[in-house]
Amino acid sequence: MKGILGLAGLMIYILVLAGSPALAEQPTGKQLSATEIRKTIIGNTTRLITKKGNKIVVFWKETGTVYGTGEAGGRVSGTWKITDEGQLCSSWNTSKWESGCRNLFLDEKTGQIQNYNREGTPTGTIIEILPGNPEQLY
Repeated sequence: MKGILGLAGLMIYILVLAGSPALAEQPTGKQLSATEIRKTIIGNTTRLITKKGNKIVVFWKETGTVYGTGEAGGRVSGTWKITDEGQLCSSWNTSKWESGCRNLFLDEKTGQIQNYNREGTPTGTIIEILPGNPEQLY
């Protein structure tokens, strides 16, 4: 009986670990600080590929407004803020785009910026940053 209970306990332990964020895909590269996010992202346009494979373009206006467009067409807007902990948060005016806060990690080899939500799940990759608002998103 002790052997069965021990085996059951081990299996529960393995199942708990399998669901643990520690085993999720870990960020690589340097986490950007609030200051680095302001310097790199704000006032510029980002080209991003979401974890679902959708390509979107977003302009981060200095005034706290954000504008975007995706492959499906149409334009969306919302607001952004940067937390003291260095998370870039966006709130979109549509439920089709995922609002929330992200930690940003710069892969210095590729120049891409990986985005992770608060739970540590990857949400997308910024593949290019363009100065200003070349796409005229607002």
